[in-house]
Parts: sequence; structure tokens; C-alpha cells
Amino acid sequence: MLRDPRGSVAILFGVMVIPLVGMVGVALDYSRAANLRSALQAEADALALNAAVNGQDQDSAAALASGTDQFKQKYGANAVHNLTFAGEWISEADFRVTANGRIDTTIAHILPGIGAGIDVNVEAVAHINQDPTPPPKPVKEDLDPDAGDYNQVYVYCFDYEGARGVPVSQHHRYRSQETLIADNDGTEYTFDWPQCGDGESLSYRMRNVRHAKAYPQLWNNRNQSPYRAEFDFYTDTVLIDGREHIDIVREIEWVPPSWRPDYAPGRIDRGYDMLETVRCDSLEECVGESKGGVIPEGKHRNPQREPRPCAPGKFMYYGWEDRPPHQPGPSGTWTDSAWTDRDYDDIRIVVSCPEQGGLGQRSVRLTK
Repeated sequence: MLRDPRGSVAILFGVMVIPLVGMVGVALDYSRAANLRSALQAEADALALNAAVNGQDQDSAAALASGTDQFKQKYGANAVHNLTFAGEWISEADFRVTANGRIDTTIAHILPGIGAGIDVNVEAVAHINQDPTPPPKPVKEDLDPDAGDYNQVYVYCFDYEGARGVPVSQHHRYRSQETLIADNDGTEYTFDWPQCGDGESLSYRMRNVRHAKAYPQLWNNRNQSPYRAEFDFYTDTVLIDGREHIDIVREIEWVPPSWRPDYAPGRIDRGYDMLETVRCDSLEECVGESKGGVIPEGKHRNPQREPRPCAPGKFMYYGWEDRPPHQPGPSGTWTDSAWTDRDYDDIRIVVSCPEQGGLGQRSVRLTK
């Protein structure tokens, strides 16, 4: 008697369908777990880098909580269970973020030994580069040798983070490593460049000694006409997103009695529009427009202010007017207290931008 084989096939199919479906489920669920791992790793990397950039003074817990909420909103609050992001400083230069989550299995759990969920764990460590970033150094300096005033240029580090909210009269407490680099009398200076840290900017001081170059006898007697008035001007540069914000501070060292009370020795104030800034794509561009460059020229004009940050491969031009405009007092001749030609080329400095990153940016990298 012959047997009908269709029954055996049905039994065999019934036996095999469960592991086949389970294997398909395993592939599907582990693909979902891999996607979750990639998403968690990307978020952990971003949180670790952000914490390292901001430093230990910032509230990393708030950033981690915000990252958790954003992750839930993006992937769905119920898609991932037991979601946590935790972070800690494991050294002065390393911040670690761990992220954990669990997804429910869809079909794979019908197979023996596979649970109802898959746990996913990732880790990211961001390291702060402790080596000091070389400051942007001048590659070209040009101080007007025909100026009647004697001018000097200094560079220094300004702790703009520490000086936040501090009266301008106290800014001297936040200036350091002041270094004389040039004057308009042809002097050659040997010096070491300031090494500015996090929260500090490379800033400039211009010392303006009125009439002293045209009348050198004033060095012996400052009370002799046309008088040797002395002023200091500080950029006290603040860096915001790599862009320099400059609001020049003036300190009056000495003026003759006839210039007072408009100019009082010891007075410290700010708001002097006497610096022009221009970003150049190449060093050759950082010349006057009449020579094919991009630097404005002419007298009795308003200075240009560069809105773009110093970027890798670019150059920044700084052009000083050694006498601020719109000052009180007579202005008929160049020996008068308020005279200025507003040409913004009495001191010209071109600096090369950092080779990587931007001004004031902390150098960080992922190590895990």
C-alpha cells in the first residue's frame, strides 16, 4: 500500500518554518541593533567633543540630559528602552561618555536562547590637546616712517573670559606677556611671542607719543610746544566663534595743561574707532587697492571692519590710525590735539591665520 507523501512534506515544513522565521527575525533585529549602535555612537561622540571644547567649568550634566531628550525625540520615546547618557572627566584632558539602550526583539525571541530584547552599549572619549596653539604671528609689519608722532606696537595676551563684566579700568589685571615688537623709528627688536591659553586672545597695544618723532627735543622737555602728549590704546580682543570683537581702550598717560580738562591724565575709557581689519585670501592681496590688493585707501574715511573670522590659509590685515577721530579740541593743524587724517595706515600689520581650526578654538579629538 502506497503512502501519500504530502503529509510528510507538510510536517517537515511545519518543523522548519519556526527556525526559518526565527533566523529572519534574528537578521532583522540585529540590523536594528546595529543601527541603534551607530546612532548612539554618533550622539556620544558629539557630546564628548562638546564637553571637551567647553571645558571643566561648564555644566556637562545639562548637555547630557539635553542629548538624551533630543535622541528620544528623533528616534521615538518608546523605540529605545532604558536609554542613558552618562559622562565624566577621567583626567584633566579626557572626557568620557557612555551610552546605553535596549530594543525589543520582534521575532528572534521565538528561538531558544534569545531574549526579548537586545542591549546596546557604546563609549566615546574626547581628548583636549594640551600643547599650546601657536598664536597668529605677523608676517608683515609696516609703520609709517613719515609720521610726526612716535609709535610703538606691543602684543599681549588678554584673558577675555576672566575680564567678562569687569570695568574697563581693571582690564590691566587681565593683560599678560606684553611684548614690544616694532616702532616707526626703524628699531629691530628680538623677542619671544606670547603663548596665550584658553579664554585668552592675542591682542595689540599701540603707544602713541605725540610730535616726538618730528621734534626729538621733546624727549628732554615734554612741556615744550608742541608738547609730548602720551597715549596708550589696547584692543583687548574678545573672540566669539573665531571672530575678533574689538572695542579699543584708551589710557591717557600725560597731556599738557592746555589740553585739559578734555584730556585728563589717568583717564581710562573705550570706544575709539581707529582700527581697520580686512581678511585677505593671500599675502599678495594684503596691499592697497591701487596696487591690485583689497586694502582700502584714502583719507577722511570710515574704517572697514572684517565680519569674517580668521580662517586657515587666510591672512588678516590690521591698519591703525594713530590719532582717534572725533576728539574735542582744535584740529586745524597736525600739532593740534584733535587733528587726524583718518587714513588708517599709520601702522599696518598682516598676520597669518592658524593652519587649522580658528582663533580661540580649543583643539580636541576623539580617542575612543
